Amino acid sequence: MIDTHTNWNYTKFQFEKILLELSSFALSEEGKNNILNTKVLTDFDIIEKNYAILKDLIDYIKYEEDKIEIFKIFDIKEYLQEVGKGIILDAKKIYKICYNIKLYFNLKEKIGKYKDKYRNLNQILTLNNSIDSFYKEVLKYIDEDGNIDSNISKGLKEIREEIANIEVRIKSAVNEFFNNAKKNDYVVDDIISFRENFPCVGIKVSYKNRVNGIVIDYSTTGQTAFIVPNRVIELNNELVIAREREIEEIRKILKNYSELIKYLDQKFTRIDERFDEMKKDFVDLQTSVDAYAKRADTYFQEMVALSYKVDRHERWIKQIADKLGIKLEY
Repeated sequence: MIDTHTNWNYTKFQFEKILLELSSFALSEEGKNNILNTKVLTDFDIIEKNYAILKDLIDYIKYEEDKIEIFKIFDIKEYLQEVGKGIILDAKKIYKICYNIKLYFNLKEKIGKYKDKYRNLNQILTLNNSIDSFYKEVLKYIDEDGNIDSNISKGLKEIREEIANIEVRIKSAVNEFFNNAKKNDYVVDDIISFRENFPCVGIKVSYKNRVNGIVIDYSTTGQTAFIVPNRVIELNNELVIAREREIEEIRKILKNYSELIKYLDQKFTRIDERFDEMKKDFVDLQTSVDAYAKRADTYFQEMVALSYKVDRHERWIKQIADKLGIKLEY
């Protein structure tokens, strides 16, 4: 909305009261603040246009069986600015961008079935589905928490299979070391513990030099030496290298996605602008739709009424002045 103030008396028109009522339905503090920071519109055409768009959306949600599942809309402006500067976005940010795109096209598809009925809403949903394969691929392999599925690339899958194989071999090497030490009565407890992220075996301190391993810790009594098998050290070095390759492969994947987002930036920006327009008019739609719609309808009806009230007051004053024979100066 336009941040243009007027000299109208907010209390008279109960504008702040309406905002307060609306904000009580917000699920988040951000949503509440967005509503409370709404400014008065002075352009009647914009008021009427925004109201018509919102009314279309509310009517669709209330009356159509083919519901729109709008649980959240992410604010992606900052992410688009970052990618424009050449910054590689992390998996969570890329997910949020693609989630918004998915939501946009879902909304466009559903509303498009009722072109004549919801004409105002259809007029702002104008992008085509030329980027379907991109956002669908991202949402298939990246989740909201930023976890990346191994199948996103052949390279990542192979690296993670190698990591899993090394981890199995580490476990096997520790078990073999433990069983041999136990057979010779070198172990203190029948458990394999961890010290400094290494699996190790508690060996009686008097036998520590009889096993092939490195002491990385001692018990508080000094009677037990916690030893990591030499073979585990070797395999752990392989594991570190494999995980570094995994990080590099993920970085490459995210870099490719970020560069594609930069290339398609104009389309993403338009999608974000559309959602931003909607967010300003219906924050937190996942709250009670009926209750929210009632308050939103009251708010926009009030805004529409403002224009008519001003005109009506001027006519009344003129009529009174004419009856009293008073000449008004404008």
